[in-house]
Amino acid sequence: NTIYRLFHLDNLTVSNKEYRYDVLYKISFYGSNIKETVNVVEDMTSDLFYIYGKARVKFSYDSLEVIESMIDKYNSKYVLKNMNYDDVFEVSIDSLGQYDTAKKYHDTLIFDQLYEIFSNKYSNVPSTEENPIEPDKLYVVKFKDIYKNETMYYIYEKDNKYYIEQTGNAIFEASKEEFDIVEKYSK
Repeated sequence: NTIYRLFHLDNLTVSNKEYRYDVLYKISFYGSNIKETVNVVEDMTSDLFYIYGKARVKFSYDSLEVIESMIDKYNSKYVLKNMNYDDVFEVSIDSLGQYDTAKKYHDTLIFDQLYEIFSNKYSNVPSTEENPIEPDKLYVVKFKDIYKNETMYYIYEKDNKYYIEQTGNAIFEASKEEFDIVEKYSK
């Protein structure tokens, strides 16, 4: 499971018979068909930090700093998710007429590179159009799974910046290196 959203909670405390906590963060974990929420708390009587959910787990101040460094990333409204890695059997890249035909890949090395580019990105910019507007260069990347489901992404260059767009979801920043990998495999 991965952390989907991390909220900062101000001035919220919880009490029980044994402890008095300041709740610092609420973390929701999402699985395929479950959701679990835990609180990151500080024990006000001992200056210790805990993850408090179905169980109380002590952790260090260094761990708290790691969580705090991720706040902006996980407060993003949109997450670029790809289909389950184990279910994907093909990835294709369509150059939309720049080159001959769409290229299809099953090779593990190429597949792994492309899967990483189109997974686990975060954004606050919604995708409100059906297609990217006036890109300088554009490629369509599709992942297909064994159940015949398909996930499609646009990756494009516009004004010397690089983006991944998932229609109906969001626009995510991409790097030149990521764009170059897609361009290389589209030929």
